Amino acid sequence: MNYLEYTFSGLSDVSSTEVLDMGCGTGVLGILASKLGCEKVLSIDIDDWAVRNSIENAEVNLCSNLVIEKGDVNAIKDQQFHIILANINRNILLNDMLAYCDSLRYKGTLIISGILPQDKEIILEKAKDCGLIFKSVLQENNWLSIIFEKGKRN
Repeated sequence: MNYLEYTFSGLSDVSSTEVLDMGCGTGVLGILASKLGCEKVLSIDIDDWAVRNSIENAEVNLCSNLVIEKGDVNAIKDQQFHIILANINRNILLNDMLAYCDSLRYKGTLIISGILPQDKEIILEKAKDCGLIFKSVLQENNWLSIIFEKGKRN
């Protein structure tokens, strides 16, 4: 089971689910969330090409509930999501994890991917400090996806 299947497998009805795809690249994760019927999908990337490509891909896939924006973690202030997907490098994840946690609803799911095995422990420690609960890790070749749930912060 890949991390997308895992993410949506526990949801019997995604129609009221709000999803953030942070560092959206081509937009494939946001498009999938849109196609699954999530109520609101926000895809963000700092790269002009990625934003343009995501918009084109969303149009081709007729995704009317998908908003694509250029920006960084500051673009999600004062917003709440049930699921946050972040396929971003380690340093940005470490820097922005508290903001992801703040924008994640209680019991929401944060899935980070593109992690190298040697970075796993530092990511787990930072997540714990932010009040995230480790759920599982999936590995494919030399890449990890780590899944967390938002708990109550101390």
